Amino acid sequence: MKKYSLLLLMSFFLVVGCKKDEPKLSITVEPTEVSLFRDGESKLAVKNAEGEITYKSENEFIAKVSNEGVITGKVIGETKVTVTALNGTTTTLVTVNPRIRFIPEPYTGFGNSVETVKSELTKRGDNFTVSENGTIMVKKVIDKSDVIYLYMFESSKLTSSAFACSITSQITSSVIDFYVERYVVASQTGSYSYVGFTPDKKIAVGISLLSDNSIVAVMYFPFNSSSSIKEHVRQNIKQCF
Repeated sequence: MKKYSLLLLMSFFLVVGCKKDEPKLSITVEPTEVSLFRDGESKLAVKNAEGEITYKSENEFIAKVSNEGVITGKVIGETKVTVTALNGTTTTLVTVNPRIRFIPEPYTGFGNSVETVKSELTKRGDNFTVSENGTIMVKKVIDKSDVIYLYMFESSKLTSSAFACSITSQITSSVIDFYVERYVVASQTGSYSYVGFTPDKKIAVGISLLSDNSIVAVMYFPFNSSSSIKEHVRQNIKQCF
């Protein structure tokens, strides 16, 4: 009897000792890539997560994510949403796309020389003229509307750029949509009065009505530019109409 019990005990320890630990499953998320427009939504599905699940957007200016894993597009760009649980992390790449594609953004290589700006405009196929004060002007016809692009300099370095059109232009109705899907709105004080910035906080972008509200202007400056530079841009735009 003792011999039989000893054999059973040895068999038990042999089985326990040889039993392999089951591998833990890694956390996964679907989809791994999301493409949205502004205000579009996509729900993440997480599998094999242990414990509480948390979601975090790398850049909430581009896309936000709720506690339930619903991603909402904010302004155009790319960012990542990280999903975390006790057994690991995983990510989803989020791309927010523009609907308004027919309005070109101006060149914004602030600090670059006049010659560099001219070279970049030539690469774009833009025909430009240079005014007596050194401002570079490009005239375009967009959506049957006359649009003027301006590039302004101080000490031969690009300090600001802008584009403007008449308030009665066909393109005007699309300018606000163009703006809000690209730039983070910091404040709005009127139908055509916005202050905002790019998601990386490198460029400030504003919309203003000029010349007795007859001109809609979208103006670009380095982030935290002085008020004197902004006024210089406004005066240059007025002189072109």
